[in-house]
Amino acid sequence: MKGHYLDKQITILHGLCTFFHRNGKIESKGDFKNGNRMGVWERYTLFGERKPDRFYPSVDEIARDYQKKILPS
Repeated sequence: MKGHYLDKQITILHGLCTFFHRNGKIESKGDFKNGNRMGVWERYTLFGERKPDRFYPSVDEIARDYQKKILPS
């Protein structure tokens, strides 16, 4: 893994991070915010072929969606 942490204990990922398969090829890459994946993540097979992207909503987006469901307009 290549990326950045917010804390000295290196437990909270933050910013662009890239994960690798054992063979050194990229497995996935995307952004973390305060330890949570967010936004669009690119994903790759063991052989380097693109897989469908995965979207991770931010904590704010999840809260807004939840509020819409429990407090309909």
